[in-house]
Amino acid sequence: MTALAPYLSSFLREHLPKERGASQHTCEAYAQSFQLLLHFAAGRLKLSHRRSRSNGSTRRSSWHSWSI
Repeated sequence: MTALAPYLSSFLREHLPKERGASQHTCEAYAQSFQLLLHFAAGRLKLSHRRSRSNGSTRRSSWHSWSI
């Protein structure tokens, strides 16, 4: 996890759905956009990036499964 992860997670899990009333689909779209941005930035900066879950599997379809 990076230093950015807790902030993105809080934004996606707390701010958007609870404070802004965003739907699950909107939150997932934001998460997908952040993943694309982070992947692009990591490639540009030549940094490694990981997507991991506690059980070791990866999944793109659900925003809450991402570790940044």
